[in-house]
Amino acid sequence: MKQAKKNTLIFAALILAALLRFLLIPATPLYQDEAVYAEIITELLHNPLQFIPHYLGEPIAWKPPAGFYSYAGVVAVLNAVLPQLPLEYTFRAAPALFTAISIFTLYFFLRELFTEREAFYASICFALANQTLITTNALLLDSALMFFILLALLAYVKALKSRGWLLPAALFSFLAALTKTYVALLIPISAFALYYYIDKRELKERWFLLSLLSVPLAMLLYAIAFSFAVAGGLREITSSHLYDAIGRMSSQNLVQQINANSADLFKQMFPWSLLAIAGAAFINLRRAEDKFACLWAAVSLIPLANSTGYFWYCLPAVPPLSFLVARSLAKLKPAHSLAALLILSIFSLLTCPLFSDALEAPFEQMRIGISLQNKEKVLTLTETGVPTILFYKFSGENAPHYSGVKQMVADPHGLESYTAFKLGDLVFGTYEKNMLSNPTPEYVRALISSNSPDGVVISHRIYEVYSKKPLEGYLPVFSSEDEEYFVLERVQ
Repeated sequence: MKQAKKNTLIFAALILAALLRFLLIPATPLYQDEAVYAEIITELLHNPLQFIPHYLGEPIAWKPPAGFYSYAGVVAVLNAVLPQLPLEYTFRAAPALFTAISIFTLYFFLRELFTEREAFYASICFALANQTLITTNALLLDSALMFFILLALLAYVKALKSRGWLLPAALFSFLAALTKTYVALLIPISAFALYYYIDKRELKERWFLLSLLSVPLAMLLYAIAFSFAVAGGLREITSSHLYDAIGRMSSQNLVQQINANSADLFKQMFPWSLLAIAGAAFINLRRAEDKFACLWAAVSLIPLANSTGYFWYCLPAVPPLSFLVARSLAKLKPAHSLAALLILSIFSLLTCPLFSDALEAPFEQMRIGISLQNKEKVLTLTETGVPTILFYKFSGENAPHYSGVKQMVADPHGLESYTAFKLGDLVFGTYEKNMLSNPTPEYVRALISSNSPDGVVISHRIYEVYSKKPLEGYLPVFSSEDEEYFVLERVQ
């Protein structure tokens, strides 16, 4: 009876922490990657059997389909059950739901290896650490990825007692790889370490070894499927893998990058990060489970080498760091550790708004997008791609005319410019050159005249040049309050 009451209290606390996720979902416009993913999900809902993700009607190699399908299911249900929900909340509720379930998955996984108390503390830390909150408040694929990683690890630890769990472990690994490819390699590395430290005899088990191949197999099969389904697909999917594996890390000094990203992770995990450091001192390397915890934490920090400007890449590190926090709290008396857990949780919730500017709130871009709805031909002349503007344009149209949009950018390699190109064009340098980096009024006029758009979106710098000799037949109808963008409309 006492244990049943204890379990009830634990699950009540975990449920409360999970529900808080949904209260913290922001109502700001979808921005950057969020707007891209929302458009991909929308197009997937219009054509659920397309398998290859599409953006603005074109197949893209940026990400595989599992994460989009996972979120699309949630969005579809919410649209059917609660159609009055704001668009932004509906899309962001999907990653929030996957994170909420991950809280319980982490609890059950850690309870298999460590004490119930440590599993509970770690799950609360994972749920309420700012690194988790700021990442899972946004429409990013990392919440789905984290869910599949934790499910796979839970299945692997259960397979130590019953080999029938190896099949679910392989399946969840497969889905993780079809969500964010390379990052899913954290699963077979962690699983191998788990079996190596807990029971080396299982390393010889054929089905275990085969299950470790799920991630590379999923990557290979998707690459083959994309190559056959899309014209030039082999080149495009290869460039995507090259960009993810080499391009990001080679663009900056690796040591400086890791140091900067580690500092960001420490800040976004504060004050839990202080307890994680203390918890590391309580690791007993004579215990097999603690050896695994050390390697799991080390492996999960690998994305720090590639996360500059992408704070969400650090999410896989939060569960093992949460365990270190739990180990530290477990050294206190139960009453003291619960009090500390409560104080830290309140601190995280109160300081979460300090990180809310991690993803800006582009209300002006949303208004521009809405103003362009039902215009068949749109030309954008900007520094980089404008996914927020385009998402809100198409979100209000019953029959989106994707081919009517032409994006031209001054900085092909700038943030968001991948939305205006095939990734292969950027990687191999075969993208179409233009003069927007240093335009003349005549050049901008010629671009507009030759395309004859119904509406034109121009960034501030390019508009300053154009306004010296504006084109007859087009009038400025909108300018954002910060004058970042101007909109021209063709006179009928």
